[in-house]
Amino acid sequence: MGERLGVSDVKVRLEGVRKEYGPVQAVRGVDLEVRRGEFLTLLGPSGCGKTTTLMMIAGFERPTAGRIFIDGEDVTDLAPFERNVNTVFQNYALFPHMRVFDNVAFGLRVRRLPEKEIRERVHRALALVQLDGYAARWPRMLSGGQQQRVALARAIVLEPQVLLLDEPLGALDLKLRKEMQIELKRLQKHLGITFIYVTHDQEEALTMSDRIVVMHDGRIEQIGPPHEIYERPHTRFVAGFIGETNLLEAEVAPAGGLHLLGVRVPVPTESLAPGSRVEVSLRPERIRPANGESPYAVEVRVTDRIYVGASIRLLARGPGERLLVISGPAGSSLSDALPGQAIRVTWDPADCVVVTS
Repeated sequence: MGERLGVSDVKVRLEGVRKEYGPVQAVRGVDLEVRRGEFLTLLGPSGCGKTTTLMMIAGFERPTAGRIFIDGEDVTDLAPFERNVNTVFQNYALFPHMRVFDNVAFGLRVRRLPEKEIRERVHRALALVQLDGYAARWPRMLSGGQQQRVALARAIVLEPQVLLLDEPLGALDLKLRKEMQIELKRLQKHLGITFIYVTHDQEEALTMSDRIVVMHDGRIEQIGPPHEIYERPHTRFVAGFIGETNLLEAEVAPAGGLHLLGVRVPVPTESLAPGSRVEVSLRPERIRPANGESPYAVEVRVTDRIYVGASIRLLARGPGERLLVISGPAGSSLSDALPGQAIRVTWDPADCVVVTS
């Protein structure tokens, strides 16, 4: 057994966790603390190690090295049923020969709870996922979203310490997925259970999470709240993976600041050597039309204009034929820009974020 954390806010802790499949290193030395009652998302592209990490917390995979703790107890060598966690998968995994009530009650019956308590807990769980009146239905009679709610009810009825969710909304259409994102966040706040959620969908992670763990090539690239991950990415990968960005080359000016797109921008460069080359992340929505007083204005030539409903995206060539993506609300002055037209744009120096490779 591992150390007891007592009154610590840490619910789940991973120490130096690695997972190897022969020569393939799926997870490379992950250290992670998950806070009690938080909604934490493991985010990254396919093959980054996020699902493998989740499966090791669940107990379905055993680490090649490292330890896993839940509430201070070392659970690394415990079977899944010996850990007070539950997992919800993308494919729902409902029993087709059981009605909704029996699907939700299954785990409680395995535990041999009294039938009266089972009825009370099942109906309470169905109410929480807004499926009152569905107890007698068969899974085949339900929509995809309703089936996912049943899978959630089946998980929360067991009152786990930690709920693990592996891309649970991936099979739903866009509109239903957005509705379920709101429902999941509401449910998590209501229950106060620690959620560890896996997705490759950046918008989903930004919408739902208290904190996001961005993973790449089996490692953690950055951990932080959604606004920090988006606004202050640490690496080139995080900047490019979370939303859309312009990755621009710049040079550290001798007197401080950066030479960027032909203008000197006063951003902090104390830790950077004068004359060194760096890369800067600048979000498309942070670039705006310049007025006569803009000190960091540059001229760009519009090559394409894309209408995206509530917003307009411009593709443009800046100094040195550098490609820029610029976005703004539909109906703004950007909407008047036509391909072939030259416009002047600017940005706030605080929106220029130096990233590492």
